[in-house]
Amino acid sequence: MTEQELQQKINEIVEKKLENYFRQHINGVEISMNAPTVGHGIAEYSLTTDTKQGIQIYKQGNMKIGANKSIEIRSGTKAKNTDTSIILTSENGNIVIEAKNGDVVLKGKNVQIEATDAAGVVFIKSAKTIKTDAPRVDIQGTTVNVLGSLDTKIVGGSTTIHGELGMEMTEGHETILNGSLLSKIINGLDEIKKFFKSPCGGWFKCLKYHMGNLQKF
Repeated sequence: MTEQELQQKINEIVEKKLENYFRQHINGVEISMNAPTVGHGIAEYSLTTDTKQGIQIYKQGNMKIGANKSIEIRSGTKAKNTDTSIILTSENGNIVIEAKNGDVVLKGKNVQIEATDAAGVVFIKSAKTIKTDAPRVDIQGTTVNVLGSLDTKIVGGSTTIHGELGMEMTEGHETILNGSLLSKIINGLDEIKKFFKSPCGGWFKCLKYHMGNLQKF
């Protein structure tokens, strides 16, 4: 291959690579289209400021919005109280909301958390304390387990305990006489341990892992 043929081949490759390429930088703002990136392939559209803020849309399907301080989304100025003003939907995959050095606060006239899968679980976990505070607290279910591996206290100004089909109560030195009840308690504790080792408990670790792998904007 002659030097001229080699140069022609290089020009063809460059032209193909830059066929739809566009880049312009004006007054601290860069706009580019179909530009190659290091970690995410081709950026179909990118608007980035010199302070590293902006929007990036990648051909492989990713989109990033970055701001150095805050991002605010507002809607509903002309909506009715019964309208849905903001929708956050993922057709497949998880949704992660994380405050690495702050609090996550959900506020509304009513707050509803619902697991819709047939085997769905609503899982709330804390490193220290979970608190519920309201004038009235209702707990209802087909099977309700309240298990404390160390202490369990039920205190009320007026306390009613009722068993429709029967009731068993025992204390430590009587367990030898109540093998059936002891077995139930032990089995209940085993189920709780299995629950914390289940994929539900692992979701948080998995999501945290993926969040940690997301590159900064």
